[in-house]
Amino acid sequence: MTTPPVSPLHRLRDARPGLVRLARRHSLCASDADDAVQRAFEILLRRSERVHPATALSWLRTVVKHEAMAIRASRLRLLGGGDEELDAREAVEVPGPSERATERERAHRALAALATLKRDEARALVLQAAGRTYAEIEAETGWSHTKVNRALTEGRAAFRTLVSALEAGDECARHAPLLRALARGRAPADAVLGLRAHLRACGACRARLAELR
Repeated sequence: MTTPPVSPLHRLRDARPGLVRLARRHSLCASDADDAVQRAFEILLRRSERVHPATALSWLRTVVKHEAMAIRASRLRLLGGGDEELDAREAVEVPGPSERATERERAHRALAALATLKRDEARALVLQAAGRTYAEIEAETGWSHTKVNRALTEGRAAFRTLVSALEAGDECARHAPLLRALARGRAPADAVLGLRAHLRACGACRARLAELR
């Protein structure tokens, strides 16, 4: 049994800690740095077909830096100037930790669901999310109108089902045996990628893994 190739999306998600550190160097607070990285990943999803896998990380680092600087500039305008370190005071005008955690989990659920879709379904949905019309998707992919319509229709249905399953905890039972193996360092390599994506989207399983460890 051969090990499936690691997708660029998984590689980039694994690079997130380094991207957060990069963003923090150009941000007024840790919260803004996290926002910059999240925005960069959202931009990547919209433009994934234009980004070459070999240069994706370099491209993403540039986007993270630009987003961090844009958020910093916006924050300074709001504060009326002054390069204040916002981590030193309470930011009552931004969402609190619980709201931000909920938003991050929601985004990771969407990423996990998208990564699970069939390749053509994911590509069609990303292109449509980027604003492409049916005709533009047909021209860019070389697909027939029927194939574009099928990929979008089936992709949307599968995406909604996967996200609903993640939100309801239906996927937790499937991953439960792997949590024990992962805690002992014995999880098979071909299963770890999917498990990591699930852990990013599921706080309950992260807590269970911490208990097992």
